[in-house]
Amino acid sequence: MAKSTYQQITVRVSQYEYKKFKEFKDKHNLSAREVIEYSGCPCSHCKGTNVVAYNKENGDEIIIPRGFLTKRIL
Repeated sequence: MAKSTYQQITVRVSQYEYKKFKEFKDKHNLSAREVIEYSGCPCSHCKGTNVVAYNKENGDEIIIPRGFLTKRIL
């Protein structure tokens, strides 16, 4: 069986955002990944849609699939 390796991502957040993250994590006994997955998981109305962002330097459009971190099939 192959050993899985995981990467770590560090995100800077405000004190308020950290408190809300910690509140959901502790109150509902969720892992950090689950909080991130659930917060970015699309509703049935938004399934299959993309998030559109724009490059700060040149204004190019950036397409990001909605809810791509979730393990559930969308």
